[in-house]
Amino acid sequence: MLLSAGIPPPKKLFVHGYINVAGQKMSKSLGTVVDPFDLVERYGAEAVRYFLLRYIHPVQDSDFSEEQFKQAYNADLANGLGNVVQRVASLIGQNDISMTLMKPFNIGSRLGFNKNIDDFRFDNALMVAWNHLKDIDSVISLKKPWELARQKETKELKQILQDAAQDLLEVAYLLEPFLPDTAEKIEKIFTAKKITAPEKPLFPRLQ
Repeated sequence: MLLSAGIPPPKKLFVHGYINVAGQKMSKSLGTVVDPFDLVERYGAEAVRYFLLRYIHPVQDSDFSEEQFKQAYNADLANGLGNVVQRVASLIGQNDISMTLMKPFNIGSRLGFNKNIDDFRFDNALMVAWNHLKDIDSVISLKKPWELARQKETKELKQILQDAAQDLLEVAYLLEPFLPDTAEKIEKIFTAKKITAPEKPLFPRLQ
C-alpha cells in the first residue's frame, strides 16, 4: 500500500510483546484485565506511562500487577525523582541562593540515552535518566549541604546546589519524551528567577 502510494516503507518495524497480569494472560473470563483508563484516573498518565516504558520490556512479554506499579511509583517517582527535586529546590530557596543555569547540551549522546531511543530500548533509556538522578542524590547525601548551610559555608553550599540543580535540568531534558509534564515542571522550578520548592510534591506517595 505504501509503495503504491509512492511512500517508502519504514526501515524499522517496532513490534512490542504481550503484557500479562500477575503471571497470566489477560482474560475477561478470568478477570485478569487491566483498564488503563482507570489506572490513569487514579495515578496520573505520567506515572502509568513511566511504569509501562520502564518496566515492560519493549519486545518481550512482560508482567504487570498493581502492586508492582505501586512499588515502582513510590520508589522511583515519589521517593526518587520527586524527593530529590524537593530537597534541592528547598535548600536553594531556604538559603536564598541565586544562580544561573544553562540549558542542557548533548547530554543524551554523552550518556548513551539517544542510542537506546534509536534501538527502541525505552526501558534502558529511562534507566540512564534514573542513574543520573541517583548520582545527584548520592552527591547530596555525601556532601550534606544542610550542614554547610548551618555552618554558613556559603560558597561551597552554592556550588553544590548549583551543580545539583544543573544536573536536575539534565534529568528533565532526558525525561521530556516520556514525562513531558513532569519535565516541564522541573524546568520551571530551576529556571525561575527565585527558585523555591513546589507547593505540592511532583508525585505524592501512595499508601
